[in-house]
Amino acid sequence: MAGMSATHRLGSWTLPSGDSCDVDLVVVGDGIAELRFWWDSGPPFVPGDEAYYKLRVIPEVNQRIREYTERLGTTLWVMT
Repeated sequence: MAGMSATHRLGSWTLPSGDSCDVDLVVVGDGIAELRFWWDSGPPFVPGDEAYYKLRVIPEVNQRIREYTERLGTTLWVMT
């Protein structure tokens, strides 16, 4: 299965500035995963966006990863 991958949309968020972010979990055949963040305009953040990102987006992404891996019966370690 090497080389094969599956992409799972974890969610989409709109920050206070109006910038938005889509987050995908990409799992390759050997079980390695990566997170991909797709930004409309991207960092650097304007005032208010960084706090929202850290306090709202990241915890929700982590929760959705846990929910996804629980359905699969696997474990995924997220390193930041």
